[in-house]
Amino acid sequence: MRYPASQTAKCAVVSQAKAEAVECAFAQSDNSIYALTANASHPKRAFLDSYLGAAHRDHPEPGCVMAALGPEIARASPSPGG
Repeated sequence: MRYPASQTAKCAVVSQAKAEAVECAFAQSDNSIYALTANASHPKRAFLDSYLGAAHRDHPEPGCVMAALGPEIARASPSPGG
């Protein structure tokens, strides 16, 4: 099935926006993890205490993008040509 050029262009814009949103989310996760662990005497412990703590349990919204998108990525169809 072929789509009109305008539909193809719209899909390209949407795909680019999605890619930029995921890139931004990964950057935010990286920054949060770095801020949490950079000066910790035990970085792994600091990360795990935060990730497994009550505050994260009660408010997971600022959590890791991979935890949120991993299952969706696994279920996604391969993109045409890529």
